[in-house]
Amino acid sequence: MKVSANELHSKLEKALLGLGLTQAAAKDASDMVCWLTLYGFDGIATLKTSLDLLEHCLTNVSAGTSPMSALQWDADTRTLSVDTQGGSALLFGNLWLEYSKSLATQHDEIAVLFENCPDVFLLMGYLPTLQSPGLDIDARAQQSATSPITYFKFRSGMKLPDVWQASMDSDVRESLTVCLTRPPTRIAEGSRREISVRKKAAADTKTDGRTSEMGITGAEYHQTAAELNTVYEQKLKTGIDIDSDLWDQLKHYGLATLVEADDASRMGAGPSD
Repeated sequence: MKVSANELHSKLEKALLGLGLTQAAAKDASDMVCWLTLYGFDGIATLKTSLDLLEHCLTNVSAGTSPMSALQWDADTRTLSVDTQGGSALLFGNLWLEYSKSLATQHDEIAVLFENCPDVFLLMGYLPTLQSPGLDIDARAQQSATSPITYFKFRSGMKLPDVWQASMDSDVRESLTVCLTRPPTRIAEGSRREISVRKKAAADTKTDGRTSEMGITGAEYHQTAAELNTVYEQKLKTGIDIDSDLWDQLKHYGLATLVEADDASRMGAGPSD
């Protein structure tokens, strides 16, 4: 079935609220999925995984799990590691990336490495929100072990990234790596250091000897910002494809946001003047 972008965003936000996300997290998560989908990256495919994860992990969150407990900062390599321990990226992903941005303003350039997060690809859809003047963003991730690796390159002031995709000869899915860098003109001479993502400690040198340094290794497909805009306009016109069962699942979760009316509310529900 086909739905509009507004329908998808509204239904998804209600579903995520019904699953227990905060208002801010539900809105940001809906923005991520819709952004990826409208620009041709099929955020809906990963969404199915997210819904299953959220059903099973929110009991721990309600017990007082802190979003900061997943973070580990290495000051020597300027690397922030995020280990969700199998949880969904939609729970605190917006907070983790915003915290990363604050670190980048303090340290000129940092790397953020996500681990054990099955739906981490969806966080690629938050990067447009994270982007701002004075900040360069490079990111790479894979939706699944069989999908191509996707590279996003935002440069300061860009609303859309340049995108590259390349095939991977590995059975292991590439998780999300994000590099946040202040442009050289804002960094004092002599204070710059190689970003940690270029070091073995940041896992950019693979066991097969391939070193990417967040470069585009073996790229097979490239999209410019202008081409992404064309995809976006086409999606707006034709609508978004979504499985009817998944749509019904979103409706079901959204029902939890409905509050049963009490006597007072019924008495006040008469016609307006």
